[in-house]
Amino acid sequence: MIKKIPPLLTLFFICTAAFFSHGEEPTFPVIKQLSIYVPGAVGGGYDHTAKVLRSVLLKENLVEKVEIVHLIGAGGVLALTYFINNDFQDQNAVLLGGRSMMGAALYNNSQMSILQTTPIARLNGKPLAIAVAKDSPIASIDDLFAGMHTDISLIKWLGGSAGAADSIFLKDLLNKMNIATDDINYHPVPGGGNAVAEQLVSGHYTAAISTLDEFLDYLADDKIRIIAVTSKERVNHIAAPTLIEKNIPLTLFDWHGVFAPEKAKDLTKQKLTELFQRVANNNIWQESLKTKQWQNNFLLAQAFVDFVKAEQAQLSKKFHPSASSKVTKLSANEKIESLLNKPYRWAVYIALVCLLLLITLFILKRKSINREVILQSNLEKVEQENQLNKAKLAEKINGISQHIEQEFTKWQLTTTEKEIALMLLKGLTFKEIAEVRCKSERTVRQQAGAIYAKSSLSNRSDLAAYFLEDFMTP
Repeated sequence: MIKKIPPLLTLFFICTAAFFSHGEEPTFPVIKQLSIYVPGAVGGGYDHTAKVLRSVLLKENLVEKVEIVHLIGAGGVLALTYFINNDFQDQNAVLLGGRSMMGAALYNNSQMSILQTTPIARLNGKPLAIAVAKDSPIASIDDLFAGMHTDISLIKWLGGSAGAADSIFLKDLLNKMNIATDDINYHPVPGGGNAVAEQLVSGHYTAAISTLDEFLDYLADDKIRIIAVTSKERVNHIAAPTLIEKNIPLTLFDWHGVFAPEKAKDLTKQKLTELFQRVANNNIWQESLKTKQWQNNFLLAQAFVDFVKAEQAQLSKKFHPSASSKVTKLSANEKIESLLNKPYRWAVYIALVCLLLLITLFILKRKSINREVILQSNLEKVEQENQLNKAKLAEKINGISQHIEQEFTKWQLTTTEKEIALMLLKGLTFKEIAEVRCKSERTVRQQAGAIYAKSSLSNRSDLAAYFLEDFMTP
C-alpha cells in the first residue's frame, strides 16, 4: 500500500529541485570537428594563436577534433581568398585573421576583404617588439634611433609581409621621428613567425620588428635582445622600454580574431559564437594570455563587427590618399586659374617670362664658369654611385638566391628537382625544360609534381607567388 505524501512535504521537494536545477550551468553540445585556417607558416604569429586554441578546445572537451590548415602567401591574402571562395556550409570552419591580413589585402589591392566574412570574436592583442641580434653593437633603442637619423637607408630592417602590422607601424614610427620613408630598407619575410628572428641572428640585418610572442623562443635562448616594445606600459619580464618612454607617442597592439564563412548557416555561426565565448572564459586560455604576453581584449558579436569595420576604414586611409588632400590641391589650382583670368594677367605672364629669362641667364653664366669643375665632380659621383649600386644589386641577388636555395633544402628537393624548380621560376615550359635536360616532357611533369608535393604548393603560379614577396618593397 502506497502512503500519501503530505502536501507541504511535496511542495518542499518541488522547490528544492527547482532551486538546484536553476543553479546548474547550461550544457552545450560538443562540436565533432573544427577546422582552423591559418594565414601563415608553422611557427608564425597566427600559428601560435591556433595552437593555443586547439589545446584549450581539446583539453576542455569543447571539440572532439581540431584541424589546423596553413595557407601561406601574400601576407594572408591567399588564405583569405581561399576561405571566401569555398563553401563551408556543411562544416565548422573559422579563419584566423587580424590587422596584418587586412593591411596586406589593401597593400596588394586585393578584391577580397575581411568584410566578406562574418566576424565572430576578437581573441587577443599582441604588442610589437623591436629586436637586434645578441652580439649587435646597438645596445639600446637610442643607438638605433641615432643611426636612423644619420642615414635610414643603412638600417636593414626585417619584418612581416608588406602591408602587415609591423611594416605599417615602422612607417608610422618614421613619420613620428620626421624621417622620410622613401629610403627605408625593409625586407619582408614570407610567412613571418620565427623566420624573422631566425634571419635576424644570421647577422645580415640591423634590426627586426614583429609581434613580441614571435621573438620569445629566441629571447629565451639568449640569441636576440628586445630593445623596445609598442605597448603603453612595459611588458612583464622584458627589460625594454616603451616608445612613449622615449617621447614618441606611438603604441600598437596587433590583434587576432576568428571569422566564420559569410555563407555559413545562422545556427553554425551561433554555435561558433558560443564556443569562443566559452574559450574566453576558460582558465587555460586566461593563463595562456599571460604566458604569451598577450593582451586580454576579447570582443564578441556586434562589438567585434563594429571594431573590424573601424579597423578597415583606418587602414584604408594609410594606403589611399584622403579626399581632403585632393580638395586642397584642387583649391590651389583654382586660385592660380582665378589669378590668371584677372584683367592684369598679361602683366603676370610678362613678369613670369622675364623672371624665367633672368634665372636662365644666371644659370648659364654659372655653368660656363664652373663647367669643368662640375663635370669632373659629377663624373666622380656617378662612378661612386655605380660601384655602390653594383654592390647593392649583387648583395640582393645573392640574398634572394640564398633564400631560394634554403627553401629548396627545407623542402628536401633533390639536385635534379632543384634545377627543374629554378627553370620553372624562370618561366620555362615543360617542353623547353625537357629539351634542355634531354628528357621526355612526361618525366619533367612528374618531377614538377614531386616538387609541388614536397613544397605543399599546387602549381607553377603558387611556386612563383611564394617567392614573389622577396621582390616587393613596402
